Amino acid sequence: MTWAPRILICGWAGAGNIGDELLTRSIVELVTEAGGVPVVSSRDPKSTATLHHGVQTIRWGPTTAWAATKCDGVIVGPGGIIQDSSSAWSLPGHLLGPLVRRWIGIPVTGIGLGAEPLRRRTSRWILRRTLGGTEPIVRDEGSACVFLQSNVTAKVAPDIAFTQPLRTVEADPAERQIVVAVGGSVRPGSLLPAAHRISGGDPSTIAASLDILARHLNAGVLFVSVRGDRDIELAEMVAPRMLTSTEILEPELDPTLDALAGADLVVSSRYHSSLVAVQNGVPTVVLSEQAKLRSLVAQIDDPERIRMISDWDGLASLDVSSRLSPFQPVGLDRIRHHISHFVSRCGPAD
Repeated sequence: MTWAPRILICGWAGAGNIGDELLTRSIVELVTEAGGVPVVSSRDPKSTATLHHGVQTIRWGPTTAWAATKCDGVIVGPGGIIQDSSSAWSLPGHLLGPLVRRWIGIPVTGIGLGAEPLRRRTSRWILRRTLGGTEPIVRDEGSACVFLQSNVTAKVAPDIAFTQPLRTVEADPAERQIVVAVGGSVRPGSLLPAAHRISGGDPSTIAASLDILARHLNAGVLFVSVRGDRDIELAEMVAPRMLTSTEILEPELDPTLDALAGADLVVSSRYHSSLVAVQNGVPTVVLSEQAKLRSLVAQIDDPERIRMISDWDGLASLDVSSRLSPFQPVGLDRIRHHISHFVSRCGPAD
């Protein structure tokens, strides 16, 4: 059997987040394509191995720093894990393992990272020590600026979920469907767990606005969960208040992706539900003030494909496009080249 380098992937797998599982699938496939053996750091190693077809796993967290799993290289990411607003413990939890491995001479890089401004000096220090000089790849210019504030130079490329193939979904043209991927967001904080700092919209306002839109399009409404319980809880409050026929889809990766790709319209406050819809030619309306979603809308720069509105009342006056051609951003070759070069560096010396 030919030897291949084992690449530890330190993102956010196994936490019930459809977007992060999509990213995990993408990075596992890209590392494998480049000749490496992916080993995924996961909050739930057993479920991650099952979902991603037997991929090797290790438990996520500070113990990743000294767990007895041999690796030849470490990838930090993918995902929006470079932030310290959700918790004081989040960034150390993600970076301690890679940092320790870099200290002992194992190659480290970052792939597909999103970043928010870091409020703590210790956060900037650990980012600099972990990824300084490794030329990490981030998903937008705003993230690159955050890295630069920590004296880390990063390269920009599209989100790695764009490397996934288009989804083939056979939809009945007589049955139009609006897919809704919305949920609460985490208010900034330090010590309280994120679950205690969730805020969302008013269910009655959301229901009324979706009813108007559904009548306008003569469509049913399907709620999908991209961020686990947060999205399910909001859907279960909104759906009973609606006059339109509704359904809530179980939070599973491929059925959720198929629903997004086969929709006539996606209404979203989630990054990767918006990305999957746009990639597959589905007009998308974003209701969120998050910087990463503003950045995605700006990158695509086509209001026929994706637009951002400030509140739910704005749905009533929307002029919605028909389905469009698929969207593929430029720059995906940078990601594949970077991963291929990194995996080759993790092999034995000649």
